[in-house]
Amino acid sequence: MIQRIEGGRSLAHGVITDLAATISEQISRGVTSIQMDASRVVEFDSQSLEGLLEFNELAKTRGLSFLIIEPSEVLMTALSITGLQERLEIAEQAPMPTAKGSKPGAAKDAVEALAPTDPAADGDTDPASSEDKA
Repeated sequence: MIQRIEGGRSLAHGVITDLAATISEQISRGVTSIQMDASRVVEFDSQSLEGLLEFNELAKTRGLSFLIIEPSEVLMTALSITGLQERLEIAEQAPMPTAKGSKPGAAKDAVEALAPTDPAADGDTDPASSEDKA
């Protein structure tokens, strides 16, 4: 199962640390891949970038893949300058989920999405989970 999360406007180190704290729960739910939509991320610092690298390493040691999807231009520039672009898995758009032995589109049920990881930064106070309908 793929766990998709929204990066929100602000990518704080604490948010990444909170995500890392839930990794055992993610594994117990059958998650095999965590995908972060970073298209709206415009606020971050060096600790945030370090946190992405640390989370990536933690995910790999636990048998999960971690993918940063559609990083904003400013985030991509920072990843490039720091060399993290070469160390993190980055995609320009979300890969389409597939399920072996099933008809096209059936894998939609295997993808779960979360609300922005930092709802306060987006002015959103309802961090309710929802199914990915794409």
